Amino acid sequence: MLLNTNLATKADIAQVEATLKVDIAQAKQEMIKWMVGGVVLGVAVVQTTLIVGLLS
Repeated sequence: MLLNTNLATKADIAQVEATLKVDIAQAKQEMIKWMVGGVVLGVAVVQTTLIVGLLS
């Protein structure tokens, strides 16, 4: 809890650190998910282009 003097206690800092660690882990997970999705999409586009090129 923040004091009236706007100074943070060690418990406040620990709580913020814990929250940041969770937020960073979630952001990392989201970035990995989007990167994998982008790679899958890129492969699908290339395969489709190759198949259409072979059929024409």
